[in-house]
Amino acid sequence: MQVALPRTYEASKTVLDQQQNALSAQQNANADAEKEAEWKRKAVVEGDNIDKMNLNERGRENEQQRQRRKKKQDEKKKSAHPYKGKRIDVSG
Repeated sequence: MQVALPRTYEASKTVLDQQQNALSAQQNANADAEKEAEWKRKAVVEGDNIDKMNLNERGRENEQQRQRRKKKQDEKKKSAHPYKGKRIDVSG
């Protein structure tokens, strides 16, 4: 009986330590899950902002391309001579 009491005390202490370790591990897992969820929310919001910026940039690029095309067409119209033809006669 004298040997059984100290071992019971040691056993209860190890069980208590194991329970506390499990509890702290669960808390750490919850904290990690919460951080990951927050990171994902931020990523979605930032992704939406990036998508909007990309759309704006694409719109600007499209507008610039339209302006360039229009400018080229205007230059072609201006460079066409009213009396000269566009074909060259090499047969004769």
